[in-house]
Amino acid sequence: MKNWKIKLVAGALALACIGSSACTVVYETDDSSDLSGITTSPDENTTPTADPVVLPTDEELAKVIATVGDTEITAAEYYFFIYELAQLTAAQNGSYITMYGGVMPDFKNTLKQQNIMPDKTWHDYLKDEMKGYLEYTYLIAEAAKKEGITLDDEELAEIQKSVDEFKAPDGIPYLTKELAKKCYEIGALADKYRRHINDTNPEATDAEITAELEKNRKKYVTVSLNYFAITYDDGTSTAAETTAEKLPTKDDAQRYADKFLACTTNDQFKQVAEEYIKEFEPDSTEEDIEYYVGGSIYEGLGYQEGFEILDWAFDNERKDGDKTAIWSEKDKAVHIGILVKAPVLMEDTLATVRHILVEEEAKANEILAEFNASDKTSETFGDLATKYTTDPGSKETGGLYENFGKGEMVAEFENWAFDEARVAGDVGIVKTSYGYHVMYFVKKAPKYLSTAKQAVETERLNAVYDRINKDYKLELNEDFTKDLKI
Repeated sequence: MKNWKIKLVAGALALACIGSSACTVVYETDDSSDLSGITTSPDENTTPTADPVVLPTDEELAKVIATVGDTEITAAEYYFFIYELAQLTAAQNGSYITMYGGVMPDFKNTLKQQNIMPDKTWHDYLKDEMKGYLEYTYLIAEAAKKEGITLDDEELAEIQKSVDEFKAPDGIPYLTKELAKKCYEIGALADKYRRHINDTNPEATDAEITAELEKNRKKYVTVSLNYFAITYDDGTSTAAETTAEKLPTKDDAQRYADKFLACTTNDQFKQVAEEYIKEFEPDSTEEDIEYYVGGSIYEGLGYQEGFEILDWAFDNERKDGDKTAIWSEKDKAVHIGILVKAPVLMEDTLATVRHILVEEEAKANEILAEFNASDKTSETFGDLATKYTTDPGSKETGGLYENFGKGEMVAEFENWAFDEARVAGDVGIVKTSYGYHVMYFVKKAPKYLSTAKQAVETERLNAVYDRINKDYKLELNEDFTKDLKI
């Protein structure tokens, strides 16, 4: 189709259908503490460069380039974490990077000549992101020290195990095991304090949840909407524009707006949409027509700011069957909407579970037996998850995945969580293609309640982190970052 405005508006509305608050289990991500190096062959979308990376000298590595409270950060630590960030980014977003024309980083050569995206190099991306990444680690670690939080012997032993397995990326010999140990300890302390903050965050009360629902009602309701946008030629389009795109006149737009508004069923709305496309997009294929006609019917649509049609649809006074045609002189478009179903609370059920992922069934049975011999609380299960799980996506949160809906998890995992007989405290073992999951069922609740509860608790957590950001500033020597040797 040539009518790009229709496609862009429809696409933006489609994004509003995506539910928030649920996490998807991802097991493909590598442990971010493994800096063994990411190097791939040319046929894996890499672009080797002719210029090897220029390594910093020992004197340069020893320089203090930042401070957080009483803690000094050396250039060596900065470089360690910048390579960790590079590996983490590549592991989590590799498919997107290559899809959009970027390459995976080759650390033997300068990242100034390797693009993460068509218009940005890995060097510039990492430099832009590093201050926030350091704050995420050092500020939390500094707050942990002030609170008297320390690493216990078991945690230090786990760090030593990672240090023993550590291997620097090819061509970066100064990332030593000694440096890795220091940085791992800082990262582990920050992770431990984050868990402490999460664990001690008060649960939202019924009164707080009710107040949140009343204050931000649009966030917790959905509508069903038939929508179509028509851009028109108001007489000011250039010859090139009218040649490239067969735009209707404003009278044509009015004619079709009247046809759409006369519809009383979804099928009638689709028929008018198809008629419009065939008249003004005659080069559209049957596949195009089917796609865009089908895209005019929205069910379970969530609110998104910035769209006048959604402001209309989500108004508290709306009723089933309400209709509108919103004319935008600025966009030279008319936005037609028929409200099939007025705003209603999100009734979909969301589940919350903890899980421990391991490779062997015997190990899963052993962990389940250890849990059954304990006090059998959610907190105890979380401690076991932090100790045993191989899932990096939930290790820091005690195996917790909160408020996910159907279709967001692997099938076997989801089927167990959404079993109608499931009650709080249920445990079991589920086998998937990723391994064996020791499961602990926490709760299930309507989406609007779960989402509002999470919003209240997240706001409270954000206040804690805002206080930390205020109390502990990262002072970074910007001159150092002007010539990063990566």
